[in-house]
Amino acid sequence: MTSEVVISRASVTAAPKSYTVQSSAEIIPLAVTASLDGSSAASAYLATLELVSDAGLVMARCPCQTSIAAGVSADVSWFPLGKTAALATGPLTAYETLILSTGGIVLYWKLDDPIGSTTVVDSKGGHSGDVFGTVSFGQPKLADVTSALFAGGMVGKKVEITGIVGTQIMSVIVWVKTTSVAAQNTIAWADTSAPSGRWFQMYTDNTGKVNVNVFGTDGSGHGAISTASVNDGPKHMVGFVYSATVPATGAGAQIDIYIDGALDSSTPLAMGGFGLANTNRSLVIGARWRNAFDDPNGTAQFAGTLDEFALFTSSLNAAQMANINTAGRVP
Repeated sequence: MTSEVVISRASVTAAPKSYTVQSSAEIIPLAVTASLDGSSAASAYLATLELVSDAGLVMARCPCQTSIAAGVSADVSWFPLGKTAALATGPLTAYETLILSTGGIVLYWKLDDPIGSTTVVDSKGGHSGDVFGTVSFGQPKLADVTSALFAGGMVGKKVEITGIVGTQIMSVIVWVKTTSVAAQNTIAWADTSAPSGRWFQMYTDNTGKVNVNVFGTDGSGHGAISTASVNDGPKHMVGFVYSATVPATGAGAQIDIYIDGALDSSTPLAMGGFGLANTNRSLVIGARWRNAFDDPNGTAQFAGTLDEFALFTSSLNAAQMANINTAGRVP
């Protein structure tokens, strides 16, 4: 049996918000000696270097490839994590701090991943996504750091995201920039890998209005549409809140759509005695992907730029929406 034991921590020196590690660089935090006393039941240990930001967050872990026998001392060193290593140093931005401190945050794809990335980091932790098709990172920010241009691709998880088991209420926030007049310009799509397992859908229509559909545990869909359009070219913060007086049955349910931090519309929903179906669904942004019979890169793909996608298992209020919008407009 092999156990992992952390024997060293090292911070990488870089300018705040630097994400690049040269592929030829070697990270050796001195000649670290691992003294293992052999008192554990495990017969061997895997020494691991943790790269820690100055905010105290573990941003990456790099295990030594060779295990060390219990009771043996050894000098170990680590080599680069690879060309696409994403290392965030420096304090969190004000926007990140606000999102991560908002109650109910369960997933946060900032979309400021390095150019050429094949994965997207979940800044909340635990739900990183994959890149499918053409998604260009490193674009000018809409709200924070950088953004991603979607031109025939999507990012997310095609398998059910475990661990998102909320209180059958929810909120979503994302920044968009588009001029699309497509009938369905998909922002986010949450489904299962089997038919009739939908959670929520979010897209703009041919008039640029935001459409939101949520689904009850019976599989029935319930929708709302914004009054304002967001396909005029400038950036917009778009969000929706699903709330209910009795979440388990959907009694008193409604969808509130927010645009640029202000309430755009409120739509009462008749859930028919069923609560929101929100456990262990797959989730992609930038396209529609329902299950295996869809195109691998999704359909009804988003044309434009997306930034700072955040998912909450809580109902955000008007003040929280306004504060997040304000934070995302700081130069």
